[in-house]
Amino acid sequence: MVLRYLLNKILNNPEVINRLAESYPIRRAAQITAYAIQRGKSATKDAIDSEVNKRVGRFRTSLYHDIKEGFKKLEEEKGNKRK
Repeated sequence: MVLRYLLNKILNNPEVINRLAESYPIRRAAQITAYAIQRGKSATKDAIDSEVNKRVGRFRTSLYHDIKEGFKKLEEEKGNKRK
């Protein structure tokens, strides 16, 4: 109970908060956290871009083959009509 009261008084003191914020361990922890967040964003973006590129490639290949087959069928039908 007493410990909670003391911590509450100390941590609600603006001067203590400023001194803690300017200390090296707190600044370093903030730098590491910011780095990890940026690294995570970058990795996520790269993974999404990679997946999108794969899907676009598969779609392009599939579309190309479908169009090619469609033209072959048209030519076959056109050839059958002439006979």
